[in-house]
Amino acid sequence: MSNALAHAPESAGIFIFRCYASLCHFDPAARENLAPRRRGTVRWVPTFKWLKMIHFREMVVDEIITLMASEGHAFPAGMSLAIKKIWFTMDISDNFRRVGFMHNRTFWTDEDLYLATEFIIKLDMRLTHPVTGTGDTGLRKMLLGQRSLSMLWKVLRREEMKTQLDMLRMLVRWNYEPRRNWNQPIMGVPPEQIGMLQWEGWGAAGRHCLMMQIDQLVMREGIRRRLKLEECWVDMVLDGFVDKEKWVNFRVDQEVVVETVREEDEVHDDAWESTDDESEAEDGKDDDDDDGSELDLEPESNLSPYSQARAGGGDTEEDS
Repeated sequence: MSNALAHAPESAGIFIFRCYASLCHFDPAARENLAPRRRGTVRWVPTFKWLKMIHFREMVVDEIITLMASEGHAFPAGMSLAIKKIWFTMDISDNFRRVGFMHNRTFWTDEDLYLATEFIIKLDMRLTHPVTGTGDTGLRKMLLGQRSLSMLWKVLRREEMKTQLDMLRMLVRWNYEPRRNWNQPIMGVPPEQIGMLQWEGWGAAGRHCLMMQIDQLVMREGIRRRLKLEECWVDMVLDGFVDKEKWVNFRVDQEVVVETVREEDEVHDDAWESTDDESEAEDGKDDDDDDGSELDLEPESNLSPYSQARAGGGDTEEDS
C-alpha cells in the first residue's frame, strides 16, 4: 500500500483493493481486522498483482490523455480522475450495481459527470474524421463496450485495430449476433466469444440481459440529476482549443507532446505492459482487451462495491 500511495495515490484511492478479491489474499501474519463488524477475522491485504494493476492503469490513463492531446484534443484538470472512475465502473459486470454505483453522488460527483461527458465527446471527435467523417458514434460505443480501457489505449497507440479485419473481429466479439451456424468461428473468433461483450457478465452467465455501457450510464445519470449537460456541449468542444477569456486559439506543440509519449514509454517498461497477458493466462481467458481485473468482492462479504468503498474507511490504517 505504501508503494501505491507514494507512486499512484489517485489510482489507489479509486481501484480499492477490497473490491478485487482475486488480487488479494489473507494477511500472512494473520493480523485481525480492527473494524467492529469484522473483528475476529483475518484481514485481507493486496498482493503484488494489485500493485501491478494500479501502476499499469495509472500509466494507461496518463498516456490516453497525452495521446488525445497530441491529436489536438486537450482535457481540463481533473480528467485523469474522471477517466479512472469510468474504468472502475466498467469493472462492474452487472447493470444493477452499475446503475446503483452511478447514483452515488459521493463517488460520481456532478463535476465528474461533466468531465466524463467531455471525455466521451472528445473521443467521438478523435475517432471521427473532421472532413470525411459521417458523425457516427459506433466506434466509440464499441471501444467503451470492451471489458477495460486498455483496448482504447492500444487503439490510440495504433497497436490494435490497424486493419479493417481487426475492427470486424472486435465488432464480432462485441455485439454480433449470427443468424445461423452458432457453433462456427467467424473471421477467426471462436464461437464462445461471438457477441459476448454486450451481455451482463460479458456472457459468463449466458445471453440474458444487455449490459448498459458507461457512456449510456453517464448520460442517463446527468439527465436524472437534471444537470442539463446538453447545454454545455459547445463549451466541452471548445475546451482545450479556445481561450475563453481572450477568445484566441490555443497552440499545441506537437514535438513536445510526442517527446512526452516517448519518455513515458521509456519509464514504463515491458513488465507493466504485460499485465494484460499475464492476467489472461491466469484466468484462462482469450479476450485481448481484458486486463483480468473484474471487480469481485471478498467471499465473506455481502456488501456492494460502493458499500465496500465506504465501509473500508474504518480499517484503512490497518490495511495500509
